Amino acid sequence: MKPLNQSERKKAFGNFLLFFIITIAVIITAVFFSIRVPFKQNEYLLQQMDLAGNERAFAESFKNKMQETMNWLDSVNLKPNADMIDSRISNNITRMTQMAESDSTMNSFYLGIVQTLNNLQQAKFALRTQLAKNENAGSGEDLKDKQIKFLKDQLELCNAALKR
Repeated sequence: MKPLNQSERKKAFGNFLLFFIITIAVIITAVFFSIRVPFKQNEYLLQQMDLAGNERAFAESFKNKMQETMNWLDSVNLKPNADMIDSRISNNITRMTQMAESDSTMNSFYLGIVQTLNNLQQAKFALRTQLAKNENAGSGEDLKDKQIKFLKDQLELCNAALKR
């Protein structure tokens, strides 16, 4: 015995099957993307963490070189072997320049620091040479004559103040 509405039943079953497959496909797609997107985000966040770690390590090594250079710059005028310390400072500044040029994220910031250290080194060198010139020139009678004249002027001012 065959049902009378067999063709309608087949059509209804086909429609049900079609909508069932579409619904299952939508659900599977939603689950797939909800799993896949966090993995991509995790990958991206891990890359960003690696970049931040590399930047932190670079900044730390640059800071150490800068601190070492600053310590040498502080003591370069006090030590008798200033030329040796000056060459070490120049080597550190060269290394720091190479480091700053290799880092593309904050290149101008680090190069500005290097330029400032270089200017400080040049100023210290100019100060040392000027002090050496003053010591050589000051050992003669010229400096003593200037001091005598200055003291005589001060004495005259004091005498004039006492007479009033």
